[in-house]
Amino acid sequence: MNGARGLQAALAAVLVDDEVRHRLDEDPDDVRHRYALTDHETRVLLGIDRERLALTAAVGRAKRLDFVRRGMPGTYAALEHSGQHAVLADFVRTTRVPADQVRTSRVLGESRRFTAYLADRPDLLRAPYAWVRDLAAFELSIAELLADEEAGAWARRAERHDAGWRKAHHVVLGRHVQAARYEHDVIGLCRAPLRTPPDEVEPEPTHVVLVRRTAAPWLDVHRVGAALAALLTSCAAARPWAQVLAAADGDGGPAAAALVRRLLADGVLLPAAAPHGTEDEGSGPCACAP
Repeated sequence: MNGARGLQAALAAVLVDDEVRHRLDEDPDDVRHRYALTDHETRVLLGIDRERLALTAAVGRAKRLDFVRRGMPGTYAALEHSGQHAVLADFVRTTRVPADQVRTSRVLGESRRFTAYLADRPDLLRAPYAWVRDLAAFELSIAELLADEEAGAWARRAERHDAGWRKAHHVVLGRHVQAARYEHDVIGLCRAPLRTPPDEVEPEPTHVVLVRRTAAPWLDVHRVGAALAALLTSCAAARPWAQVLAAADGDGGPAAAALVRRLLADGVLLPAAAPHGTEDEGSGPCACAP
């Protein structure tokens, strides 16, 4: 690391990390060696007004937390109102926005970083609030799906598909759909009063299916059984429609098969071309790119 890059990295660290600011005052040579700074660059850092530096750092931290709050309102409220302020403070103190971050929403970027932060530091949340990690992962999935341009294109395609689905030979799970398993009832947690989060939430494995739509409220959220979640996941690659129906009927009988037909009619599953190299290749409606 050298030149302007070293100075830029050091300045970024000084702005977000109290420990680095302290080291700059107590042992500037340590900071100089850590970031491969020249003597001139070290003097530039030392010459920055400390009050202004502290104010700039505080404003930057507040902005980052506001991005988290906007992207993950349930998670943020649960932490804030359960006395876990230290978790939020430690996040902005120990992480930073990459200088070369790809072009993306700051809200989505901070939500990704915060979710990864919680996953990497399981000791930070006291036991009664360990469920917050699941809630964060759930809210990030929602934010990711709403921001995904490909998911939006698939949602429009699902809206346009017509009665041709009745002749489908193969089906595929649309890219506008996400199926995931959580250790806690994240749907119930999102609906709970945010100012009074439960002191203790018992694990309750929950399978959730998110479906991106083309109009408000933009997203359908479904709680499903383990068998249906597994069946949908198995359709990430095209599968013969008859095979999917048979699997549904075997797991849950006629009612399950009827539900799968409803999912196809609603555009959660979409007609697809047979996978290359199969006997049925070319025999069904083509699932062209949206």
